[in-house]
Amino acid sequence: MQSQCLIFKNGDESDEESMMSDVRNLTKLFNDLNYSVELAENLTAPQMVSKIEKFAAYKAHGDSAILVFINHGDVNGIYGAEKTVFNLESVYSLLSPASCPQLANKPKLVFSENCRGKSCDAGYAMSDESGEHQQQERSGGPVEKSGKRASVIPSTGDFLISYATSANHVAWASNTYGSYHVQMLCRTIAQKAHQYDLARLLVEVRNGLSKIEIRSKGKFHKQMPEIRSTLSKSFFFNTVKKTEKQQSKDRHQ
Repeated sequence: MQSQCLIFKNGDESDEESMMSDVRNLTKLFNDLNYSVELAENLTAPQMVSKIEKFAAYKAHGDSAILVFINHGDVNGIYGAEKTVFNLESVYSLLSPASCPQLANKPKLVFSENCRGKSCDAGYAMSDESGEHQQQERSGGPVEKSGKRASVIPSTGDFLISYATSANHVAWASNTYGSYHVQMLCRTIAQKAHQYDLARLLVEVRNGLSKIEIRSKGKFHKQMPEIRSTLSKSFFFNTVKKTEKQQSKDRHQ
C-alpha cells in the first residue's frame, strides 16, 4: 500500500520559482519511494490545521506518513496566508493515536523548510568564489485490570521533525534551484536510502550542508539543520529495485 505525503507551500510571486523547485524535487523523491504526494498551496494557519485533520482521517495510510512545509517562518512558527502563524508543535496532537489511529505506532515524518528566526550563522569563510548568486531567506481514563495488560503507547511517540535550520536562524534558498536543505536532502536520500536508515541519512544531510558556503550580499553564511525525534525504531524507506523497462522510461522522461 502506498503511504501518504502532504506538502504545504505558502509564498508569494518572488518565491514561486524557488519554492516550486522544492516541490518538484520532493514530489519526485517521495513518489519514487512509494508515497502518494498531495500539494496544498497558500492556506491560512486554520486552513492548514483543517487540512491536516482531513489528512489524518485518510483510510489509505500505508506504513508511514510525511508532512512537508515549504514556507517562511520565524521563532513563533510557520507563516500561513494572510499573516497567520501555524505552530509546528500542533502536529503532535493532530497526528496523535487519538486523532489518527491509522498511524498509531507508525512513523510520522515532518520536514520544515523555513526560517526559524533572523540570526545568520557567519561560520568561517573558507573560500571566495567569483560572482554572487541571488539568495533568499525563508525565512482517556485509567487502564482496567484484566488477565492481560492493555497496550498503551505515548501520544507523542514515533515522530521525527526535521528542521531546515537551527533554532532562531535563517534558512537559505536559491531563487532558481530551491532551498539548499531540500537540494541536499533529496540528493542524499535518493542516492543512499537503499543503504542507510533515516537517522544516518540526516547525519549525511547535516554534514553535506555544513560544507556549503552560502554567499549573500558579500558575506558568507552557514546553515545547520536539526532534528527532534521520538522514533522508537530505525526507519528505512521502502526502496524497490526498478526493472530495466522502468529505468528506460525514467531516462526518457
